[in-house]
Amino acid sequence: MPRSRSTPVILDSDQTARLTRISYAKSEELKRVQRAKILLMAANGASDDLIARAVDLNKNSVRNTIAKFTSMGLEGALADLPRSGKPATIDDEAKTWLKSQARAKPKDLGYERELWTIKTLTSHVHGASSKAGHKVLTNISPSKVWLILEEDEPNPQRIPFCLKRRKPGFERKIDEA
Repeated sequence: MPRSRSTPVILDSDQTARLTRISYAKSEELKRVQRAKILLMAANGASDDLIARAVDLNKNSVRNTIAKFTSMGLEGALADLPRSGKPATIDDEAKTWLKSQARAKPKDLGYERELWTIKTLTSHVHGASSKAGHKVLTNISPSKVWLILEEDEPNPQRIPFCLKRRKPGFERKIDEA
């Protein structure tokens, strides 16, 4: 015989209706659907083993969802807990400055190149960022520069030819070819 739950899951009619909608929703995240089903089944008195088999999770996941419901309520049980990790160190102002540097022509900033490479842009950012008040960018990696540039549409590193002026008669020559 399954052992009884030490803290029963008690849902009011609004919570039951909401969880039922989530459990049948086709556009809802799978995690939220599974958690909604866990809470509905637990409120109906199903054992952790039965719930785990029904939602295709292990018993610990079932117990964790019920514990989150008990301590944090319905929203806490349906949502993911914040993950650990290093907090973001590059603020939006520094990212905006970096993107503005990427949109500038290297020749205008004293370089011999017509177009930026990630390596050249990164070394430029290393040298110019502290003068511009963005010390957090002084040791930025080329891959991080790339990721920051990828955040915007259109990506400045993907459209350098659109920003250049063309020679007079360029379009005519294209049409003739």
